[in-house]
Amino acid sequence: MPLCELTLTPAAFNLALVREIREENALSYQVLARKWRPKTFSEVIGQDHITRTLKNSVKTGKVAHAYLLTGTRGVGKTTIARIFAKAIRCLNLGENSEPCLTCDACTAVDRSQSIDYIEIDGASNNSVEDVRELIENVQYLPTSGKFKVYVVDEVHMLTVNAFNALLKTLEEPPAHVVFIFATTDPQKLLGTVLSRCQRLDFKNVSVDIIKDHLSNILSKEEIKVEGLSVLEAIAKYARGSVRDSLSILDQVISLSSGEMIREEDMSQALGLVSNAALYKIVSSILVKNKTAVSNSYREALDQNVDLKVLAQQVLEELYKLIDGIDDQGNIVTSVYSEEDLQGISLTEIVWLYESLSKDFDWALKSLQPEQSLGFVLTKTCLRDQILGVQEPMPVKKKTELVVETKAVEDPKPIEVSEPIEVSEPIVVQEVEKNWDGFLTYLAQENRALSLNVERGNITASDAFTGGESVEISFQMDSKIFHDVLNEGDNRQKLTGYLRTYLGDEGLQINFKLLTEEASQETNFKSTVELQEDRIAQEKEHMRNEILNNKFVKDAEKIFNTKVDKVVLSGKN
Repeated sequence: MPLCELTLTPAAFNLALVREIREENALSYQVLARKWRPKTFSEVIGQDHITRTLKNSVKTGKVAHAYLLTGTRGVGKTTIARIFAKAIRCLNLGENSEPCLTCDACTAVDRSQSIDYIEIDGASNNSVEDVRELIENVQYLPTSGKFKVYVVDEVHMLTVNAFNALLKTLEEPPAHVVFIFATTDPQKLLGTVLSRCQRLDFKNVSVDIIKDHLSNILSKEEIKVEGLSVLEAIAKYARGSVRDSLSILDQVISLSSGEMIREEDMSQALGLVSNAALYKIVSSILVKNKTAVSNSYREALDQNVDLKVLAQQVLEELYKLIDGIDDQGNIVTSVYSEEDLQGISLTEIVWLYESLSKDFDWALKSLQPEQSLGFVLTKTCLRDQILGVQEPMPVKKKTELVVETKAVEDPKPIEVSEPIEVSEPIVVQEVEKNWDGFLTYLAQENRALSLNVERGNITASDAFTGGESVEISFQMDSKIFHDVLNEGDNRQKLTGYLRTYLGDEGLQINFKLLTEEASQETNFKSTVELQEDRIAQEKEHMRNEILNNKFVKDAEKIFNTKVDKVVLSGKN
């Protein structure tokens, strides 16, 4: 029977060839994190203390039987474990304890074809049966080289029983076996496991190191970047993870043309606010321009940014501004103009950072996070009225002045009665003046100042007994109120109110910050805290009265139940 011949038309042949080329090109592309994964100790960035330790172990031949590598994701734990495995198994080890990358042992590890180098995922192989299978295999000698290396990633995912099954092997392992455990959560490991391993803690890689690393990779990939600020933003967004930074860079490259990475591409890929919009928001906050802040915030929302990222960027800008001011209050480095920073103090910027960091937290968790975040930004522009730096400007409608004329009648003569003789002089009882009375007086005169003063309490005074000084103390967590009262016109205003209240022009007010230890030793409480304690005691007393009320007791007997909750409404 003759054989059938398979013939292809030219068109079919070309189509098959094109498909083969496409498949080859598709398989040839590697993401940057895999393509530029370090293969030697010298290529690892940001972990010099780890690489130096392991290289010395290789050089001296003092290789431990178990290592524990801890750190956040993407900092190089598994990568360094692989490099270390190549180094202790390398057949042509160099003088600097680096693997040669050319011998059979090194190439087999790089290609994941070595039967003497086993990587195990602890999350999917976490049962006792998996560990028992591992224990059985460690008894066999390596097919080549001196060591057989087991790398267990995410080892904290192993069950307690699996750990217990592994303990004996960890305590007395065969001489040819090296265990390398990697984890992002060492707190979940048993103490008996930790005590049997040499622990190496990885650091988060700094922004500058990641930025330089990304710049080197882009130059090798022949891709241009609009500015180093783009790479700095990517490095910050990665939060110390080299792998995350390369994954983000891959995403940004895909969004761009592939030849030039622009700031717009980076902002769109990461959901960041552009530098121009961020500058408008922060500068408007600094100059207390409520309208400009609202407009800039709406512009940022139009860019479809992540609200959490926007909050982080605003705080980061304020932090950089604080970091760029020296102890004398001189601006060393800042992108903001003199007009933006005119009239604002370092204390005020610190207050802005502290206030926004707290308010952003609840705003992002609220039912309307978008509106709440805008409200928080607007609130910072009203800080003078809130902190009592100046009297709040009342909100008024724009009205026209209307003058009503009235005819003036001739005044009637006033009858003067005869003076009444008083048999005895009227005695005016003088009201005793004390600190609580002054706080009541201050609340009537200047409520903003009163709210700040109530965050502290009087700790030393002879002014109410004829002396000349009053000392008001604050806890460390109320430092912002201490600083506000101690700055500008506020100290002078408060002193003036106290002098007027006591009728003594020589009085002075001193402010004091108490350490945490001093507050605990003296059992210090602010006026607000004392008021809250008093209210809580009154409410508890009222609850007890209600629960012990005769009618309540009778109702409990009738319905055969107990009152489990008493809700007090209103101020009383």
